[in-house]
Amino acid sequence: MLILHQSNRLERLADALAEVLRVPMSPALAPETIAVQSNGMARWLRMRLADRLGVAANIQCPLPASLIWQLFGRVLPDVPEQSPYDREVLVWRLMGMLPALLDAEPFAPLRAYLADRDDDLRGYQLASRIADLYDQYLVYRPDWILSWERGGGDTWHAPLWHELVRGIGGGHRVQMQERFLAALAGGPPGEDALPARLSLFGIPTLPPAQLAVFARLAECLDVHIFLLNPCRQFWAEIRSEREIARRVKDRDPRELYLETGNNLLAACGKQGRDFLTLLLDCDPHEEAVFDEPGEDSLLHCLQTDILHLRNRGEDGAARTPIRTDDRSIQIHSCHGPMREIEVLYDQLLALFEADPELEPGDVAVMTPDIEAYAPLIEAVFAPRSRPAGFLSASRTGVSGRRIRWPLPSSRCWRSRRAASKRIRCSASWRSSRCGGASASRRPTCRRSRTGSAEPASAGCG
Repeated sequence: MLILHQSNRLERLADALAEVLRVPMSPALAPETIAVQSNGMARWLRMRLADRLGVAANIQCPLPASLIWQLFGRVLPDVPEQSPYDREVLVWRLMGMLPALLDAEPFAPLRAYLADRDDDLRGYQLASRIADLYDQYLVYRPDWILSWERGGGDTWHAPLWHELVRGIGGGHRVQMQERFLAALAGGPPGEDALPARLSLFGIPTLPPAQLAVFARLAECLDVHIFLLNPCRQFWAEIRSEREIARRVKDRDPRELYLETGNNLLAACGKQGRDFLTLLLDCDPHEEAVFDEPGEDSLLHCLQTDILHLRNRGEDGAARTPIRTDDRSIQIHSCHGPMREIEVLYDQLLALFEADPELEPGDVAVMTPDIEAYAPLIEAVFAPRSRPAGFLSASRTGVSGRRIRWPLPSSRCWRSRRAASKRIRCSASWRSSRCGGASASRRPTCRRSRTGSAEPASAGCG
């Protein structure tokens, strides 16, 4: 059975998962499998389950793609531990294949880019990009892959894919998935081939092909999907004002039954809306627990409007005056990534100083590209030994110059030093409180910090 658990609070979903895990599986020592979106989410979930259950052990938290490949290996014969079509493998295979193929007519666009055959860097960059494209095609466009293998395609992608398949052989994800679904359709596999149950926790979206695998598995075992849903109403049919304008042209939107619901959700929630539609098309058994955020702050008012799918000031929802000291939503305009990290550092110090009960586990930092920010985090947050009497200005981007400052000795400075020791930072930033009223917590990052703190905005300017 496919069971969909929904809530606007990640903590509620974790509590629901804990209740599911209270029911023991057979055999008793079988590992519990919970697919998550990141390693940071896995760590937070294990800690939450340990708080709820007293102990969290024998829990496997793979990514969805890794879990599906493991299931292929448990049902199908001769499945390698790692797919030979993984992106990391394809990069080097393509680098070896491309020089010999460039003289063929279909590869004229690639030949122009690799005019200098001895430029290995350009060859590696091109191979990386092509491998990334093929990796996405395998996940999101399996129909293209199958069409190419049947002789379709009118660009260089198809003949290059033919050469890859001829050199590597079968066994990519699309073929494996077809064989896997055919095996399940032929009858339940062996007793130990599949786990007793599967859970997917906090995953915001899945490719349709992967969701089809879990939906088919739900016919053989219990598959629990714990979805963070900001709205308790049915919002799968809402459209942004831009989408409505593009579709209606000269017609009245009401004639097509198009509405925005909540403007922010309609404009920014397209991916979640489409995933929710795919889930509901699978006809799951639904269980939902939604919390009212309240209206005591700007953030809570915004969350309440999204929860009830309304716009404040319309449909009888009165506008709420904003307090002058309301800092539940803040926007900092920074001139570059380095300044963003410096502002984050200063805000963290202020938050930990203002709230003695605030813990690193209560805070999350989200960024679209952690690799781009990793060296900047190291520069700003990492401890450094400094001669007594002055601090380094390198964290402010002053070309490594050292500017002499007297170390403050005021009570305020000592409290900021104490607060700075509680900052945590790591390259795997986790999303611990990403929904509901808990989003009022400010972002922070995680890795232990020792040593003396620095002035709030020292040397910035």
